[in-house]
Amino acid sequence: MLDASKSQLLLVWDAFQSALKQTLAAAEDAQAPLPTVPVWADEIRAGRGLPTEVEQAAARAAAAKPAADRRKPNAPSMRCKKR
Repeated sequence: MLDASKSQLLLVWDAFQSALKQTLAAAEDAQAPLPTVPVWADEIRAGRGLPTEVEQAAARAAAAKPAADRRKPNAPSMRCKKR
C-alpha cells in the first residue's frame, strides 16, 4: 500500500512540475500556450490585460440574453392601494 501511495505521489509531482514549467514559459512568452491549471491561466491572462475565464463567460452570457432582458426595469408604480 505504501508503494502504491508513493507511485501516485510521484505521478502527481510529475504533473505539477509539468504544469509549472508550462506556466513559467507562458509568463515569459505571450506566444506560449497557457497552463492547464485554470487559476494560473487566469493570472497570466490578467497580467497580459486580457479578460479572465470568468469575465469571458459573463460576456458570453450577457450577449446571449435578449435585448429586452438587458434593459433596466421601469420604476415601481406609486399608485395608492384601495382599502
